[in-house]
Formats: sequence, C-alpha cells, structure tokens
Amino acid sequence: MAVDDNPAGGSTAGSTGQPASEQRALTGRYSYRFSGRTMAFDRPWFLCGVGVLTIGADNATLTGNQFSSILPLAGPNAAVQSAEYQVNGSITVDAGGSGTAQMTFTTGSGEPVKGWFNVQMAGDSRNFWMISTSAALATGELAAELVTVEVIWAGA
Repeated sequence: MAVDDNPAGGSTAGSTGQPASEQRALTGRYSYRFSGRTMAFDRPWFLCGVGVLTIGADNATLTGNQFSSILPLAGPNAAVQSAEYQVNGSITVDAGGSGTAQMTFTTGSGEPVKGWFNVQMAGDSRNFWMISTSAALATGELAAELVTVEVIWAGA
C-alpha cells in the first residue's frame, strides 16, 4: 500500500467528482484545534493540539503547522509529550458542503504520519469540521486513531 492511499479504502480528497465550478471556495487562512484518542505502544493516549492552515488559490492544496500534545491514559510514568508538525495535503468540498481531506504531518525528524478526514462545512460560512477516517505511519502501518477537528476562517 502506498502511503498516499487511504487504508480504509474510502474516498480521498479530490474524489468528490464535482467539477471545480461546483466546489466550495475555500482559499484563505484558517486556525484549528483538535482532540481525540489513539493507541500506541499497547496503551490508550489522549491527543490534542492547535494549528494554522492555508488553503491555496487552487482551492485544494493546504499547508500549515500545528503544535500537539499527547498523554498516555494508562500505564506507568504518564507524562505529556509535545511536538510541532509541518502539515501538507489536499482538501475538496462540494457545493453541498461535504468533502474529504488528506494531510501529511511531519516532525523535524522527518517521520510523516498520514491522516484522512471527512469534512463538513458549517452552513454558508467558511468554518468547517473534520473527523478522521484513518491514519497511517510512515511504514504504512495503520494507526488506531480517532480525532475531531474544528477549523475557523482567519482571513484571506
């Protein structure tokens, strides 16, 4: 499996089948926050973070960065771990306000994590929500993770 392929086998960004004229205008800057849970090293973890995104003039490419923290929910020596990630990916939202996104999160060590999301616009505004559908490590190994994301329009 290539790291760009959605391991869940579902739709990926750009696959809504909508002509560009029927897609939502998304170009601009956004701030976001997220939280969720993941399994790593045979124990559950809570993760959360904040970040910024820019959706390009092509209305599909996204770039940005985020700060995230993770905390084990069980086991000895529980401590918060934090990291900064560069974010690159793509997003497509149809005229009805739903779509998909794919993002690659890379730390300074260069180990990418891929995430796939369903997207839902908040009515006629440029704010939207995302929920993870699958995630994969650089090795292609699936990551058991469920994250919700709230994305707020920050301007052009």
